[in-house]
Amino acid sequence: MCKVGLARLQITDHAGAQRVTQGKDDPAFWGSDDARSLPIASVLKTMLALCGAPPDADIMQTQLIIATNGPGLYEFTHQVADWAKGTGLLTLFVQHTSASLVIQENADPEVQVDLQNFFARLVPPTTDPSMAYLTHTYEGPDDMPAHIKAAMLPTQLSIPVTDGRLALGTWQGIYLFEHRDRPHQRRVIAHLG
Repeated sequence: MCKVGLARLQITDHAGAQRVTQGKDDPAFWGSDDARSLPIASVLKTMLALCGAPPDADIMQTQLIIATNGPGLYEFTHQVADWAKGTGLLTLFVQHTSASLVIQENADPEVQVDLQNFFARLVPPTTDPSMAYLTHTYEGPDDMPAHIKAAMLPTQLSIPVTDGRLALGTWQGIYLFEHRDRPHQRRVIAHLG
């Protein structure tokens, strides 16, 4: 593990200008608007370089859009695999509070059906008498149950990438688990560093 003391950093700002700072010893810089507006990728690349990462080490980030048509698992493994290049740790993060991310079997579609049915029974809509205790009901009978399911399941995944290949098992696929009834355009941030 590399620990970087912010004693002196050379950082590229939005305009491409190089700035050398004395790090924690330069309060005039770190408390300024310049420091707060630095692209985080620039800071991370500088810190990686100080840890001995090769100068061409890239931090890649993109946004994937997953179209859904109601509750269920939507595989997007191929979208991720087509984008991920190089070697590093891939992080996927869904930017919604009523959807989740899961790695699941992608060989037999009955697995996805069974998972959907299990969570539908575990957390039914607010119209079910067993859910009468819920108070957040004004966005529809599927809304609060969707938040509960998203709280139970991951909203972020980490997957190793080696030479541009996702290190998934033979039958593993990456899925967005939609918990709402109506169609949505779900945003997933992919970050490879």
